Amino acid sequence: MDDNDGNMGEDLMPVLSDDESEELFEEDVEEIIVLPQNLDGLEQNDSDDDQDIQEEIASPSSPVKDDSEFIFKKHTGPVFCCALDPINGNLAVTGGEDEKAYVWVTQTGEVVFECEGHKDSVTFVAFSHDGKYLATGDISGYIQVWKVATKTRIMVQVGSDYGGEFFHNFKNWMQWHHGTRALLYGQCNGDVFMWKVGSSQEENDSRFKLFVGYNVGTDCAVVMPDGRRMAVGYSDGGLKVFDLKSAQVLGNMAAGQAHSAAISGVDTHSDNNIIATGGGDGKVTLFKTQPLKVLWSFDCCEEDDVNAFVEAIVFSKDPNLPLLAVGTLIGKLHILDFTRQVVRHRCRQEAGICRVVWDRNSSVVFVGSLDGIIRLYDARNGKQQSQLRGHKETILDLFLSKDGNTLISASDDATSRIFAVSQPER
Repeated sequence: MDDNDGNMGEDLMPVLSDDESEELFEEDVEEIIVLPQNLDGLEQNDSDDDQDIQEEIASPSSPVKDDSEFIFKKHTGPVFCCALDPINGNLAVTGGEDEKAYVWVTQTGEVVFECEGHKDSVTFVAFSHDGKYLATGDISGYIQVWKVATKTRIMVQVGSDYGGEFFHNFKNWMQWHHGTRALLYGQCNGDVFMWKVGSSQEENDSRFKLFVGYNVGTDCAVVMPDGRRMAVGYSDGGLKVFDLKSAQVLGNMAAGQAHSAAISGVDTHSDNNIIATGGGDGKVTLFKTQPLKVLWSFDCCEEDDVNAFVEAIVFSKDPNLPLLAVGTLIGKLHILDFTRQVVRHRCRQEAGICRVVWDRNSSVVFVGSLDGIIRLYDARNGKQQSQLRGHKETILDLFLSKDGNTLISASDDATSRIFAVSQPER
C-alpha cells in the first residue's frame, strides 16, 4: 500500500477536532528531533457462479503517442512517488532515485521549492489532509516535514530514539492520518510510530507514539475511517489492529492464519468495519474488525499462474458500489463483490500491475502497469475503457485529484506526467 494507498476517500472520513487529535497523543508521549523554522449503483450478473465471470483480454502494445497534458522532467533517475495537494490539485510533489523531491505547479511545471536534504532515494511524498504540510521520506529513514506556505522545513526525523536505542530502519511505508496532522511510519523491526506535527500552541511542537511490533517488518498499514484505529500488515503474513489513542492491540491475526507470505497491501471499507489484505501468497482476505475475524478468502492464483503476488488492493470510493479491485504482478485485475463474496470480473493484460486507483465519481479503475501504460477499466462490466500512454517504462506510482479530473503518474523513465481525466474526456 503504497500508496496512493493514503488517498482512500478522505471526503467520506471525519476530520478530527483539535481536542480529538490531542487525545491520540495523551499517553506515552516522547520527544523527537525538531528543527527551527526558516531553514531554507452496481449492475448484477444473473448468476453468482464463476462461469458468469467476464474476462477481458487487453492486447500488448508499446506507447506510440503521448496523452499527457504536461511532462515533468527535472528528475535524473526513476521517479518513485507522486502526489497532488488535496485542496485544489494545482500543486504536485514528486520524489526519485536522484535523492530529490520537488514541489511544482501542475499546469506549468514551475518548481515552487525543492525539498533539499535527502541523501538517498526519496520513496515517499504526501501532503497532509489540509494541504498545509508536506512530508518526504527516503529509504535510509530520513524524514522531513515542510510547511507549504512558507516553503520551509520545520521538522526532521532521522530515526527513532526509543529505550536508549537509536534506529535508522524506516524503509517500508509512511502516510498521513486522514483527519489530523499526524504522520505514521513503519519500521523494519515492525514498530510503527505516529508523529504529531504542529499544534495550536506552538508551530514546531512535536511528539510521537509507539505501536510495538514483534521483530517482523511491517510492509503496509491503513487508518480506519473513524480515525481512531489502524490496521498494520507484517512481512510474515500477520495482521494487527491498534487503538491509536491507547496504542493497545484490539485484534491480532497471527502469521499463517490468513496469509502464508507477506501482507503486501491493506485497505479499509468506508463502513468502518471491513479490512481487506493482499499478500505475496496471491491471496486476498477480508476481515471483520469487531472482533477481528476472517470473512472471506480468495486465491488469485490459477493453475497456470507462477507468481500471483498481490501488488494493489483498493476498495471503491463509492459506498454504494460494494467492489474491491485487486491487481497482481502477473497482469490480472480482479473485481470482487465482497458483499456476495464472488468474483465479478477478471481483466487480463499482458503487463503486470503496479498500482490501482479508483475514480471517486464513477466506476472507473485506473491501472498502472509494468509496460508504462495506464489502463482504464469499467468495474461494472469488466471492460477496458481506454488507455493513457506516454511513459516508456514501468509506472511506479499513481495519484488522482480529489475532484477526479487530474491524474499524476511517476515512472522508471525519469518523468512524472499529468493527465486530464475528467469524465467527458474519457
